[in-house]
Amino acid sequence: MTGLYRTCCPPAPAAGRVVDAVVLPRTDYTKDPQLLLLLEDTSSSDSWILRIVTLPGLESEYELRVGGGSALVPLAGGVEAMVFLEPDTDARAIKIKTIIDGVPEARLRKLISKQKFDEALKFARLFKLDASLVAKGKAFYLLQQLKPYRLPSANSTAFMDTSYDSVLDELLGVLDGIQDVGFVGRACVGAMLPTVALTDALLAYAARRLANPAAQEEAALREQVGRLQQRMGTFLQLQPADADVAVWAAFSAADPLQLCTEHLAAGELSMWGCIWRRHQHELAINTTLFLRASCPCGAAYGGATSTS
Repeated sequence: MTGLYRTCCPPAPAAGRVVDAVVLPRTDYTKDPQLLLLLEDTSSSDSWILRIVTLPGLESEYELRVGGGSALVPLAGGVEAMVFLEPDTDARAIKIKTIIDGVPEARLRKLISKQKFDEALKFARLFKLDASLVAKGKAFYLLQQLKPYRLPSANSTAFMDTSYDSVLDELLGVLDGIQDVGFVGRACVGAMLPTVALTDALLAYAARRLANPAAQEEAALREQVGRLQQRMGTFLQLQPADADVAVWAAFSAADPLQLCTEHLAAGELSMWGCIWRRHQHELAINTTLFLRASCPCGAAYGGATSTS
C-alpha cells in the first residue's frame, strides 16, 4: 500500500470505538504530530478503520478500511513504514501489511525526522524539493539539543563531548542558510538555551537578521526581539554574568511594574532605578501616580505637599 493520499481510497463511512493507537514519528517539525488509530467500523461487522489524525484537533488525514480484528504494531526506531496485522479468515492466517510513503515529499519529511540531514539534502536536490525544509529540521534538532532541561536520549550521545558553544555555532551556520527570516526570528525568540550568555548571543543574531531590508514584513517580530534585548541588557546589569538561565526566564516574562514595586518595597533602590529608567516605555503609567502608590514618600516626588 503506497501513497498517503486522502484520495487513494474512499473515506470510511462511520467510525466507532478506538481499538488501538500509535504515535507516529514526527516527519515535519513545522507541522503538528500525528496518531495512527484503529477504530471499529459501525457500518460493518467484518471491517475496521485505519485512520491517521493530526493533533490536537484530531483532523483526519488518511483512512483505510481493514479487516476486523486487525492490530497495530508499535513502531521501532528506524522503521520506514507503518505496520499492522490483519487476519485472513479464509486462509486461517495473519497477514503483515505496511503503509509506506509513495511520494517524495513524504519520504523527505521522514528522513528529516530521523535526523538524516545529509541524505535528506541529497534527496531534496534529486527530486527538486524544497531544501529549506532540511535546514529548518536541522535547526529545530539543534535547538532541542541546546535545551537546558532536555532528557538524555539515544540521539544526544553525539553531543556529550561537544560544548554548547560549538553546538550554537553549528546552529547559527544552519540559520545562515535559511532565507525565511520569520522562521529564524521565531526560532530564536522561542529558544530555551542552557546559559544566559548563549541566549544573549542568539537574540543578537536574531536582531541582525531581522534588521535586513528583506525582513520588512516582520515588524512585529523585530519589535519583540528588540524588547527581549532590552530586557537582557537590564538583566545583565542586575545579575551576575553566570546567573542561572531559569532566573532570566522568570525575569524576561515578568511585569516591569511588578518588578519595580517589589524592589522598591525591599529597599533595593538601585535595582528599582535601573528597571524604572530602562523600561518606562513598558510601564504605561504616569511616573507621579506610580511613585505615590508605591513609595511612602511618593508625594514629594509628585510635587504634592505632605498633609501629615
